[in-house]
Amino acid sequence: MVEAETLTPGQKFLLAALLLAGVGGGLFLVDEGQLEPMAPSKALCPYPLESLDEIEIHNSVTETQIRIAIGSSSDEPNGPMLREPLVDYLEPFILSDFQSVMSGNDWSAAPSTWSAMLSKDLGLAPAATSIRLHFRGGEVFNLRLGARDPAGDWVAAERDSVRVKVGLNAASRLARNSQEWRDKRLVRRPEAVRYLRWAPSEDEGRGFCLKKVGATWEIIEPVRGVLSTSAVGMLNRLLGARADFLPTDALQEPPAAGPSLGGILEISREMNSAAPSQRVEFLGGVAIDRDRTFHPRFPMPSLRLLFMGPEELRSSRLVRMAGQEVLAVRFEASGQTRTFSKNARGWRRHDDETSFSEEGHAFLDTWIRRVAAARETEQAAKPTLEPAGLVFLAKSASFKHAEVLTWWSNGVVGTESGRYSFVDFNIASTAADFLATHARR
Repeated sequence: MVEAETLTPGQKFLLAALLLAGVGGGLFLVDEGQLEPMAPSKALCPYPLESLDEIEIHNSVTETQIRIAIGSSSDEPNGPMLREPLVDYLEPFILSDFQSVMSGNDWSAAPSTWSAMLSKDLGLAPAATSIRLHFRGGEVFNLRLGARDPAGDWVAAERDSVRVKVGLNAASRLARNSQEWRDKRLVRRPEAVRYLRWAPSEDEGRGFCLKKVGATWEIIEPVRGVLSTSAVGMLNRLLGARADFLPTDALQEPPAAGPSLGGILEISREMNSAAPSQRVEFLGGVAIDRDRTFHPRFPMPSLRLLFMGPEELRSSRLVRMAGQEVLAVRFEASGQTRTFSKNARGWRRHDDETSFSEEGHAFLDTWIRRVAAARETEQAAKPTLEPAGLVFLAKSASFKHAEVLTWWSNGVVGTESGRYSFVDFNIASTAADFLATHARR
């Protein structure tokens, strides 16, 4: 016969339960009549989590302690922080998930048979995981998690010294280790980023500045233009980059990871901010964030944008807006200015209510779509001759934030950013056809 001293808490739990239930060698089953009534909507934590100030989690198996400071915006200006076993930023999803479990109802009353059982037989002396929540009003909530049910769907627990059972899934989400609590993101608020500057430590000519205008990302230095579709994809991967190595010691060297990368990345939530929201220096794949003591390493594929040159990032498109967004257009050519706007009835001359012919309306609609979709086929030098004309494309009749293209008779088209190109659509001749045929009074 196995002596009681050699049994683990889980085995003692099972043995005692079987004896108390009078079920020889069968499974541990609890009759519905043995459960105390419990309101299913009652939260695991009885206090409002909006006033949560601090979380303490102790694991008796690994003898580790986790302390998380929630605080107020004045107490913790950088948001909730991990304070023990090391100081670091907190993974927002993990905190949100922890609070979701605490406000949920994946728990119920303990079976009545537990009343005669010892705490150590339930794995509660000591508890595998002990959680203490501190609230700003001085309230304290204690939760202790013990042995697992042999059937595998719940664990024994104590909720403020009252025995309960907690769902296995909920228990596992409450008992995460400190590494899981640490923020693995490169950019702490990627959705708020509006401005990004990259200065490589070598080959300064490959540095660049990006700016978000509405929903569109543009490169503004050293060249100007809309980011290409592939560049936007690389930017999204950079903003969503997650560490594949989190050191636990400030002097711990991460393993080597691919090609060398060096430079400084400045990230701002405001346009052209003099004080960036985040400043990260890269050495290899290691990100040295001035706000973090421990420097994570990031996989190179997520940093691919930083290996690209400015010209490689720029789209070959000349116009940021889509053709269907253009509701006003102004031509300046041959010493004349002609302005047109679009309403529900179609295109009309801006200075009166006269509508175009059906052919004129279709021509202008098609022309604008083609111009908006036009792409550079070859870069060109700025022509020395005077331009043949200009066109202003806008989303409103006020022409606020209009995009301007200048064209020359030799086929070169210039943008406001000083980019001169040959394009895959003959803007000069088609504009001349429209103005001569459909735009005459």
